[in-house]
Amino acid sequence: MGDAVDLTLFNALSLLLPPFSEIYQDLERQRNNERKIINNVFDPKIYDSSTPFNPPAEVLPLFFVDHVQSLNEDQQLMILHGGILLMWVDRRISWNSSEYGNIKEITRRKSQLDGKVWLPKVYLTEIFFRTSDILNFETSELTITDSGHIRCTVNVLVKTSCHFEYDEYPFDRQNCSFTMYSPFTADKMRFTDYGTAERTYYQTKTGNPSKVDVGDFALERIESKNIYLIPGSKIIDSLEKYPLKMVRSVFWYNLVFRRHNVYYVTRMVIPLFSISCLTYAFSLLRSPNGLVWLLLCLAVQIMNGAILMDHLPPDYTKMPTIGIIATLVLFETIALLIWRFCTIFIVQAPNENVQLRTKLDLVENFLCVYFIIRIIHIYMKLF
Repeated sequence: MGDAVDLTLFNALSLLLPPFSEIYQDLERQRNNERKIINNVFDPKIYDSSTPFNPPAEVLPLFFVDHVQSLNEDQQLMILHGGILLMWVDRRISWNSSEYGNIKEITRRKSQLDGKVWLPKVYLTEIFFRTSDILNFETSELTITDSGHIRCTVNVLVKTSCHFEYDEYPFDRQNCSFTMYSPFTADKMRFTDYGTAERTYYQTKTGNPSKVDVGDFALERIESKNIYLIPGSKIIDSLEKYPLKMVRSVFWYNLVFRRHNVYYVTRMVIPLFSISCLTYAFSLLRSPNGLVWLLLCLAVQIMNGAILMDHLPPDYTKMPTIGIIATLVLFETIALLIWRFCTIFIVQAPNENVQLRTKLDLVENFLCVYFIIRIIHIYMKLF
């Protein structure tokens, strides 16, 4: 019964759809109209593809970060996947859509329009440590509207160097930057100041926008700025004082990553804080057993220190706070071992001095207060 109902519904829907031959004719008609637009609008007799419309052409660059593949702290390198959208206006390109089957825009690969339309030359530095003309990529697509607005989209894979600083570790922020520029001087083409960069958001199951995470870092923001260069790689803020033929427009992008401390707390902070509390507690035992426990704490601290050093970021110029605390606790443990050994030896001496015992009690009371303050201090520094 169910199959019969499904078959009936399928037949009913089939009656509502146009025949395949009609669909094919519509597609063929659209292709023919698009060919006519390209042949008529980009006729070399009326359109010069070697120069922009009303130079300098103003190109709006938009950069979208899709995915950060890796952020290598040892090599200080970043690899990301993204997309670039370039937009500009060429008023020489226009047509009456009613004469071409109401086609208001056409989309073609860049290779299909080579030599027919003026295109900006845009180079992206740090594409695997080389400079490449992104419009020569096979994935470049052009969308042209009947009012002369042109959009070019291209997917890119960028490998760029980063500048890592660890003075604020583990709450550090790292910067990775690259630039987009054109060999054209500012009298022929320039980037607009209101270009920008954004991360690509994907809808998650929870309904919240997705985040760009890589390892122990999260992409916090993307900075972008249009700058101008004159010979000698000197940066200037304004074009007013320099001939446009001497100036080039460069768009600078900087990705700021924030460490979100997922591994820091579980692998580094909790073990160090726990062994510190145990060390201070066992150091208050006035017996040989306390001395043994302190020796065990010292051994654990040495092993934990080796693990800690392995997880610390490479090439830091200033010892991170957690490293300083671990070192101080280690030296404190050694000092407490010596202290406890001496007190046990003195207490067990046959000619014990009552006055000396009183002074030792005062020192022990002071250590109790010191350990409480020290634990609070370590907690505030680590967490």
